[in-house]
Amino acid sequence: MKLILIALLGLSLNVFSQSKDEADALWQQRGDDLNNAKLAAEMYEEVSKTVSTELTAAKLLLDASNAYYIYADYSKGKNLKKKFHTKGMNVAIRAQNLIKDTEEKALLALAYYRHGINLGKWGKANGVASSIKKAPKLRSLMKKVIKMGFESMEFYGAHRTLGKLDFEIPKPLGGSKKRAYKALKIAFDNTQDESGVASVLGTNNLYLADSFSNRGKKEEAIKILKGFLTLDPSIIPGREFETKAEMEIAKEKLEKLSK
Repeated sequence: MKLILIALLGLSLNVFSQSKDEADALWQQRGDDLNNAKLAAEMYEEVSKTVSTELTAAKLLLDASNAYYIYADYSKGKNLKKKFHTKGMNVAIRAQNLIKDTEEKALLALAYYRHGINLGKWGKANGVASSIKKAPKLRSLMKKVIKMGFESMEFYGAHRTLGKLDFEIPKPLGGSKKRAYKALKIAFDNTQDESGVASVLGTNNLYLADSFSNRGKKEEAIKILKGFLTLDPSIIPGREFETKAEMEIAKEKLEKLSK
């Protein structure tokens, strides 16, 4: 009986490993076909139901949340964005519930972050009213990440998200261009490449450039965008697809600023 149980456990682990590897392979091929991100997310989510520990399940759910986020963010059509950002939120919340009473604080902070960024994009797809309505929740999630000591997570992602939130929401409704600039500057300053010309993360450059432009500092915005375009798209390993897409946005912004 003991040998049978050991054999079954070995088989289960092998199936898990193969399924996880397949999901990872799909995720790595998202640049070839964006649909691979969705397929990877669905596979991560399915595999999470078969594992024996809640910690492993939570990690898989957070992989799914990230993949759903990318699929939704780079897809066209608001309904598609709303649907898959909702999925991204839901799996992140499930991960939170699995680990909220454990010592896995870094993973919990990541769950709050994944929940928040999907919530923010869901709000944007739903329009200004939805963004404003969900702003307190999004702000709360990002402040939790910072308070827990993980402000540097995802290239200072909590600061970047708070900055973008304050930039987009009108001042009478709780936004603040000044507060946005400070948060975006933190994300930018702490993630610069070795030469100091730009942040290694595209969105840190794009968002701060928008903030500079809004403040009437067009030359500063241009400097950041040009600096970003000098970087190697593979500067963050495994993120070439997103960096290349952000570089295309940077080129569009430069063209507008140069007129």
